[in-house]
Amino acid sequence: MCRAAHPHKSSTVENYTYILNEFLGKTSAKYVHEFSDPKSGRRIFVDFIDTLDKDGAAPKTIENKVMVVVFMLREARITKPFRMVKDLLPTIEEEVPEPYS
Repeated sequence: MCRAAHPHKSSTVENYTYILNEFLGKTSAKYVHEFSDPKSGRRIFVDFIDTLDKDGAAPKTIENKVMVVVFMLREARITKPFRMVKDLLPTIEEEVPEPYS
């Protein structure tokens, strides 16, 4: 159950559920405790990121999906899950907006 003061909108919950089910389907992860060991957790994240990349997901999509999993692991009291992925996330090139002339 979410500990947040303001519960998420139903569309957000549906999106998180979709991403978590996708994560479970594309990795070997079955239990939260598998992320207690940073090496094991990192390996699972590598598999997920590689699969998303092979499926043609954009770098920002990969980052968004990984961060949903990180957020949920943090909620499950896994210590510092972002450290497992911070150097695995793809580089996102942001375009500089050009003003209309």
